[in-house]
Amino acid sequence: MRHRGLWAWLLLPPALWLAAVGLVAWQQEHLIFRARVLPPEHRFDLGPDVHEVTIPVDGAVLHALHLRLPSPDGVV
Repeated sequence: MRHRGLWAWLLLPPALWLAAVGLVAWQQEHLIFRARVLPPEHRFDLGPDVHEVTIPVDGAVLHALHLRLPSPDGVV
């Protein structure tokens, strides 16, 4: 009888950890990308080094931000 309670206490932390990891994996897109719809007339104003670029696609227009640094060290 005593061993059953011990096994329950030993298995509880890994089970909780697996549940937490599963929850984060299931909700990862929502946690990382908090998308919201902006009005069509919205324009970004982030300074002189950031330029908004529009890309027409079928049924929509994508808006991208192009960061232009004076002397960049690389490309992301």
